[in-house]
Amino acid sequence: MIFGSYLWSVPITYYTDDMPAGQRSVIQWLTGRSKVIQLGQSAVKWVKVNVQQTGYYRVNYTVQMWQALSVQLQQDHRVFSPRDRAGLIADAFAFSRANQLDLSIALETTQYLHNEFHYVPWTAALDDLIYIGNMLVSSPVFGQFKAFMCHQLEPVANSLGWKFNDTDTHIERRLRGELLHVGWTYDCMDQGQETMVKKAACIFHDFMHGNISVHPDLHSAVYGAGVANGGVEEWDFIWNVFQTTDVANEKRACLRALGETRQPWLLSRYLQYSIDETKIRPQDTVSVVAYVSRNPLGRQLAWNFVRTQWDALFAKYSSGSFSFGRMISYVADYFNTEFEEQEFQSFFSSRYGGSGAMEVAHAAERIRSNVKWLGDNEMLMDTWLTQFFASIDKRQTF
Repeated sequence: MIFGSYLWSVPITYYTDDMPAGQRSVIQWLTGRSKVIQLGQSAVKWVKVNVQQTGYYRVNYTVQMWQALSVQLQQDHRVFSPRDRAGLIADAFAFSRANQLDLSIALETTQYLHNEFHYVPWTAALDDLIYIGNMLVSSPVFGQFKAFMCHQLEPVANSLGWKFNDTDTHIERRLRGELLHVGWTYDCMDQGQETMVKKAACIFHDFMHGNISVHPDLHSAVYGAGVANGGVEEWDFIWNVFQTTDVANEKRACLRALGETRQPWLLSRYLQYSIDETKIRPQDTVSVVAYVSRNPLGRQLAWNFVRTQWDALFAKYSSGSFSFGRMISYVADYFNTEFEEQEFQSFFSSRYGGSGAMEVAHAAERIRSNVKWLGDNEMLMDTWLTQFFASIDKRQTF
């Protein structure tokens, strides 16, 4: 690895499909600019480089090798450790984002996820799958993508269920909370053939009326679903919880949930609350804008809020506050049309961003990247998803 005028020695670890499980960590040192490693005499189906993700580098493979690794994940993903499974997914999407690997190849590494019960690989996958969902949310392809997400999520989320047991591991608790929250946002189905959002809303209703308490790991899922599935009464209830709780994690869950309402006027009220220091601390204003921006119904509202309140926000945050830059970033994170790009450029062409000036430039670049991503991949996603469900239908007929 070259860094400035230095040449670093890098440990390259790997194993192949024909190595016994107990001997899976061969190490070779990369001491020059390149190195050829001989894998042995026998035919190798696949090789996994960077064992347990201990090396600080990405690994790209040939298309044929990526496909072989994806097939192995589908046949028996436990051949790879959770960290290695997460590494394969993360590497594939990283190279896809860098235009060094076709997105369809990266997506193949996620086809096995309906059998994945470990938190780490799911986290790696959700980082990119949620980005894809946000890019497609206004596209005709989004319906198929929602169906894909639910196909992958439902078996795992429903197996974990909504109840916590004393025997649950930390990993199981984290995974349960994460998948159930994502599941209801995509209108996935619960075990009883009702939507997850309705199941969560029932739990919320019991909590709201004092009948039960909600496990801390389910705060985000249940509070968010209750607010999203309800109206002003549910929103006001969580607002009161936010105001009265002394638990930091619960306060964060409330801030997130309040931004998940499907009532635009409540989102507007929430944004107005964010600049009233008697209601919300100044340091939480950015979080409110971020959570409203993540809501498809709130993105334009958040953008309009930042523009109309620019002078007040600039006066309060622009002098040496990293929060101001993050606010600019959050409102622009999922802009992906040329119209939104032009609006953003037009607004900031005559305004100095203060401490957020660098973030304005980064956000503009991110919007250009989003526009390009959608142009390059919208039809690819349509084709890939159609083929994915066709392959499932074909398997089910045999």
